[in-house]
Amino acid sequence: MEIQAEPSEKIGCAWEIDLDDWNKSSSSKRKPDLSKKYTKRPKKRVQITPCTMNQELMLNRKVLDVRRWFCISRPQYWKSCGMSSLVSCWNYLFSSLGTGSLNPIRQEDALSILGFEPPFNAINFGPFTGNATLMRWFRKLCIYFGVKGRCSYFYKPHGTGKTVGISQESALESLQQGLRNSNCAFIYHCNNHYMCPVGYEVVPESPKHAYSDVASDMNAEDERKTWILVGDTSKKQPGIHCIPWEEIAKDLNNQLPYLYDIRRRYKGVKKLNTRKEGGNIHCLMIFRKCSPHCSNVTKRVLQQISDSNSNLTDEKILATDFNDNMQEDSLTKLIDLEI
Repeated sequence: MEIQAEPSEKIGCAWEIDLDDWNKSSSSKRKPDLSKKYTKRPKKRVQITPCTMNQELMLNRKVLDVRRWFCISRPQYWKSCGMSSLVSCWNYLFSSLGTGSLNPIRQEDALSILGFEPPFNAINFGPFTGNATLMRWFRKLCIYFGVKGRCSYFYKPHGTGKTVGISQESALESLQQGLRNSNCAFIYHCNNHYMCPVGYEVVPESPKHAYSDVASDMNAEDERKTWILVGDTSKKQPGIHCIPWEEIAKDLNNQLPYLYDIRRRYKGVKKLNTRKEGGNIHCLMIFRKCSPHCSNVTKRVLQQISDSNSNLTDEKILATDFNDNMQEDSLTKLIDLEI
């Protein structure tokens, strides 16, 4: 049924609107000052204990030699992290970019010296680059440039070449000492990657020790945490990782079939689908500059190679007697590979 209104009839329409919110004052209430809940007006003058921290004391807790960072060869070629890390260490030890006097060498220079040919980005370094390979390449570069250096495993709890008698605590202490030493450089072999430690920071657990000296005010081991600053040669990763030492030790102390990826710690410890059990290739290696001058042994090796007009082969290097009545290093026994 349709209802039609007469033309003269008017239909009214009205809405009821609540205007209470419009009539309220525009000034809002002040938020309570929560700081008053925790603070009180001091009744007497506050006595401040003098802080004795200075830059020299802080160097015991925070170490970062920017020359190590300058020498990080970044970016790397495809899977050339081992060679890039080695070039970084060599430049820090022997070039003017670091603590030496020679001209810095590029990755391309080092690869050419070792017998590789371009295009370097097409070389799959992964299958043939290992810990011993890097130490062997370090020897070749030292011989080529007429300098003297030594290298060895620094901390390797398991597997071939493991460092016997070195605990997690003593390794950390020696690593801190080495990072303060301009004659030492390190390479950290982690999961499918090589990186270079460049510094460290000792962080106290208690905020009241923020400006405390490690030696005097922080005596208990459980009152501090050490973070290692590690330079990465890959452009896909941060330039410097800040990794707790406990995490690095956790990586190095794992054994197959278990694996810990230090750059993806959120994944936790993984169990690999492999029949291998025991051992771990992950490690810390140390590279040391022993003398700014060419040793007599190195000169003899260079002379032999020059006289025979032969290439710098592994057999020729390894067959040479490198014992030169050198005193043993006080930091660590670097006896595996020395020149």
